[in-house]
Amino acid sequence: MKKIISTLVITTAAMIGALPVMAQERHVSPHETLSAVIDGNRVTITYGRPYAVKPGTTEVRKIWGTLVPYGKPWRMGADEATTLITQKPIVLGGKTVPAGVYTLYMMPSETGTSQMAISTALGGGEFPWTRRMIWRRWI
Repeated sequence: MKKIISTLVITTAAMIGALPVMAQERHVSPHETLSAVIDGNRVTITYGRPYAVKPGTTEVRKIWGTLVPYGKPWRMGADEATTLITQKPIVLGGKTVPAGVYTLYMMPSETGTSQMAISTALGGGEFPWTRRMIWRRWI
């Protein structure tokens, strides 16, 4: 019974998290959903990647340092935040992240050492370095 309730809660959270994606009429950047089963745990990531060349032109876009400024918080993903869904707890950097739906954030660094955060605040509007942050680590 506990498994059924857990699965129902995770499925509901995933559907609620997907509503902004379904409501979006058109994405400017390409979007992908990747899913894999790792040790019996389905992990899904939905993200958008910015075009390296401006659509409809041959103009090269500089992503790091321009489109995504160094040293400033960024909700990972083009057009909207990247979503991580895990059906079972996962361990990242020695910290257990419970099963659920999360938004991924990053603070890119020009030196190559960037900071990443996983948050329960879905949608990516506010940068949650302290509020609702599950996990943060230098990568």
